[in-house]
Amino acid sequence: HMLGQYYTNPDVVDLINAFCIRSADDKIADFGCGAGTFLVRAYARIKYLKPSKTHQEILKQLLGVDISKFASHLTMINLATKDLSKIENYPLVLCKDFFDIVPSSRAKWPETSKETIETLSGRKLKVEIPTILDAVVGNPPYTRQEELEAYVENYKDKLQNVLKQDWGEKVKLGKRAGIYAYFFLHGLAFLKNGGRFGYI
Repeated sequence: HMLGQYYTNPDVVDLINAFCIRSADDKIADFGCGAGTFLVRAYARIKYLKPSKTHQEILKQLLGVDISKFASHLTMINLATKDLSKIENYPLVLCKDFFDIVPSSRAKWPETSKETIETLSGRKLKVEIPTILDAVVGNPPYTRQEELEAYVENYKDKLQNVLKQDWGEKVKLGKRAGIYAYFFLHGLAFLKNGGRFGYI
């Protein structure tokens, strides 16, 4: 709980996903994915909307990010086990700081970027990461703003710099804002026009 890690009730997740995932072709991200509840339920929602979608097709539509290696591995396992018969079964789950990921609006690529993911066996793969999304969902970390620099020196300065790159001078947060406020604003930068945003 010190890190703002809370695991969300699946009923609440289904409600948010139902509002945000309108098409079986939507590209969806959870940038603080924890054990992957939002993404696992998004998988089920896509399968409900279009039962003919294959496991590999659905995995390419889902993006998970978590700074915790344990949490990102849980998400990877929970998505991979949706169909263990497939050899190429690597969900797009990154173990990194969300604020190190650049939205396409200020990147050199039009719609995707390449990232390296580590499979459960330790093999490294280059994968395409969608950076223009139909939906961003999740339960971002809620911590006191005083804790932002407890683990990383000058972290508030980094977050302010990310927002400036995303939004220029249009958007500013006060120094008392918790990390969840930065999740909201940085997450919005990944959405396409008309995209949907569902955070607790």
